[in-house]
Amino acid sequence: MAELVAYLASNSADASGTASLDLRKLKYLETKLGVEAYLSQAFRRQDYGQQPPQLMEAEQGEGMELDEDEYEESEFEEDEYEESEEVLDESPAPINDPEGNLAFASAVIKALRSRIKSRGTKFGDRQNERILELLEEASPAEDDEALFLSGLEASDMLSTGSFHKSPIFTEGQQPLSLQSIEQFLGECYDDETKVFIQDPSVKLSEADHLTREVAIGQVKKRLLEGKSKGRPWNCLELATHVEDGLRPKFLSGEDSRLLTKLKHEQAGDYAGRRSYPPGYKEVEKWALLAEAGALTEPRQDSHGFSTYITVNEGYVGFGWLCMPSDEERNAWVKEPSDIPSHRYRYVVLRPGQTVYTPAGLVHFVFRLPDGGHTLAFGGHVLRCSTIVQWVKAMLEEKANPSITNEDLTSAAPGYLDRVEVFVKQAQKNGMEEKWGGAEAIKEFLRLKAEFLAG
Repeated sequence: MAELVAYLASNSADASGTASLDLRKLKYLETKLGVEAYLSQAFRRQDYGQQPPQLMEAEQGEGMELDEDEYEESEFEEDEYEESEEVLDESPAPINDPEGNLAFASAVIKALRSRIKSRGTKFGDRQNERILELLEEASPAEDDEALFLSGLEASDMLSTGSFHKSPIFTEGQQPLSLQSIEQFLGECYDDETKVFIQDPSVKLSEADHLTREVAIGQVKKRLLEGKSKGRPWNCLELATHVEDGLRPKFLSGEDSRLLTKLKHEQAGDYAGRRSYPPGYKEVEKWALLAEAGALTEPRQDSHGFSTYITVNEGYVGFGWLCMPSDEERNAWVKEPSDIPSHRYRYVVLRPGQTVYTPAGLVHFVFRLPDGGHTLAFGGHVLRCSTIVQWVKAMLEEKANPSITNEDLTSAAPGYLDRVEVFVKQAQKNGMEEKWGGAEAIKEFLRLKAEFLAG
């Protein structure tokens, strides 16, 4: 490992500041020294600081020293090297690390056990108990229980119009360089600006008032000046400071841009620049800022939205109900706590990694209390080809509003009406396949009528 660190340090940039790594030698070093094994080991050592585990000097085992002669003999053939370059250029798939994920979850379990008080009366007490129950029975995801894809693979999969129940995990897909919490809060110029937080210190009897407004200046004091008191705040869907650069590259295709079109005026007679109609809000990009240890109980995203979340700082545990049957989905809608905890899986998101959740995915979030605060950027997505799954998720939410973190707004019927205009024009123009096919359009119209009739 010392050889790898020295190589990276001495070759990180040329005189102009441009990266100048010898990719052949780096690939050799990765194979020789086991970088991924080291990163996994960092989690087992509980190396959970706010920043990603740094490549540091590790204990050298037998045969770990770099033999320059051996390197010279191991150089790739030119065609192999060219092929390697092409792979590196397309943002490789993230490496699933079940052992490291289990170590992280085990540390959270230990912390939660020390937190729990008998007969707790706060909302946070219920959160602690529920997440502890889940993590004690849930398992780290295996490779076949989620989709760990390169950016190109994710883009290809979503462009085919297929619907997958499992989350997609990618890496290196945020066009904007990763931001730190200090950077983000530093661009909040007015300390009196109000933001919404989820406050776990609220009494269970007052759970309807779980969210409240605070000044962003209070958030700065807690996160930047170390003045956190009591239970961790979870800042919900903060406004971002940039218009572009947050949406993952694999979500840039036409199929994933339906929500953008639904924010236009419903009359549809004008395509000029306009403000959003009443009841609409910015849902395609926002920031998630949370204190260390903040938790989110199982839920699905409101309005049937699909969602992306890209971690920029810190580590975020992400769990989900793994490939539920129709019977399990029905049971979830009737009573969420009836789903056995062993049916859940989880992954720990590192900085630079993105999770994409399909419509209706039941998920929960956990963080390590002494693992540092977290910053992520996210946004909601609607796909033209999966409008049937979208309406089904909204019907579930309508049947039991408690399964989401936000009530259906007046925008929901407007969204449905607008899509009806789109699909009926597609029927006339022979463009049904864009919307999942002729049968999918018929099913959408039937489900829409069911939603509005209730």
